[in-house]
Parts: sequence; C-alpha cells; structure tokens
Amino acid sequence: MRVVETAGFYFPDSVGGTEVYVNSLGKQLQGRGIDCAVAAPFPSDRPSSYVHEGVQVYRYPVPEQSSRAEVQGRVPPRHFEIFENWLREQNADVYHQHSWTTGCGLWHLEAAKRFGLKTIVTLHLPANICIRGTMLYEGHTTCDGRIIPGRCGS
Repeated sequence: MRVVETAGFYFPDSVGGTEVYVNSLGKQLQGRGIDCAVAAPFPSDRPSSYVHEGVQVYRYPVPEQSSRAEVQGRVPPRHFEIFENWLREQNADVYHQHSWTTGCGLWHLEAAKRFGLKTIVTLHLPANICIRGTMLYEGHTTCDGRIIPGRCGS
C-alpha cells in the first residue's frame, strides 16, 4: 500500500503542529510497512524533493503571490499540472490531505479522486469550518459544531 500525505506547509521552512503531525504519521506508517510520501507546495517555478527524518518529501511549485482567481478557487494554482503529474506517477492507494489552502485545496483533492485514490481530509485548524476560527460560541463556550448562519454570523 502507498499513501500520499499532503499539507499546505512543511519542514524545514515551516514548523508547526500540522507539520509535526504529518511527519509523525509518515514515520508511523512506514514503521508498519506502508509506503508513504509527503507532498507540500513551495513558492518556486520548479519541484524539488528530499528526505526528512526518513520520509520522502516532494515540494511542488506554487507562485510567490496567488492571483485572486486562484485564492477564490475559480482556477487551479499556477503550475498545478506539475502536482497532477507527480501524483499520477505515485501509484498511490490513498491520498490524505491535511490542509485547505490555495496550494493544497480542492483542486488537489479532486485530482486525487479523479486518479482513483481513496481520499481523506483532516483539517487541523478550525478556520476552514468556523467563521470565528476558534470553535467557541460567542468566543466563550465550546461550539456544538453545527453551522447555523444566523448564530455563527453574530
């Protein structure tokens, strides 16, 4: 089995909770005999690859500055075909996406689905599903997770 883990940011240029989680997951999968690669965008015109703590990492190019249409998801990020070609060549079984950003979002998830991969999305930050970004109702009490525009918009 082969799993591709993707995140909007990754070591060594970015260090945070999602990066630590994805790195640990990759090592755990490999320890269980599951082939794993991590892919993450990097502002560049060319892809690169390296090994981080025993896990193969592929950095696919994204523009330094995204256009409005790219940020809004109306068009794929520039250089998206490089990511698509790499993903197609991976012969992966599972695509696990850990971010929802311009460089790692719906276009990437749809490509994985189009290539027949089983897909998983794990969001590590509430900003994508909570207008406050905190999952706290009125900033004070734990939210029940139900998105109700009138309630959430207040």
